[in-house]
Amino acid sequence: MTMPSQDQILGMLRIFIPYLLTMAVAKGYIPEGAVADVTTAIVTLVAIGWSAVAHKQSAVVARVAAMPEVSKVEVAPTAAGIALKAAAGSSPDALITVAPKK
Repeated sequence: MTMPSQDQILGMLRIFIPYLLTMAVAKGYIPEGAVADVTTAIVTLVAIGWSAVAHKQSAVVARVAAMPEVSKVEVAPTAAGIALKAAAGSSPDALITVAPKK
């Protein structure tokens, strides 16, 4: 299963958060004037969290390996390369291999 893009996640949040905040205003949990500020704060915090997860080296390698125009990603035969392969995972559609030692 591929992860949704940052734009897809933020798009869903831009629709869902105002709904939740409207309900919070209707219940009296937050004042009506604060909805825009709270929405902006929530979307910003989610974008920061998403960026931290999506831009990890293993996530980037896995996304590149899953591209249809990439046949495989080969990592260095070092402890770091082997750990990266393990963290990124591998599948028939996203092949990540360890390069042979020279």
